[in-house]
Amino acid sequence: AVSKYIDSRLATVQARIDAAEVEKGAMSDRIAVLERFVVAALEGKFG
Repeated sequence: AVSKYIDSRLATVQARIDAAEVEKGAMSDRIAVLERFVVAALEGKFG
């Protein structure tokens, strides 16, 4: 019973880590898009 409990806790933790990784990936994608937008705007202004 204890090992089953530990397994389910580990699975929950792993799922949270996976979700955090996905979230981080989505966040860095958004940041990359913003960076490209800013660079394009600056190049348009000063280019």
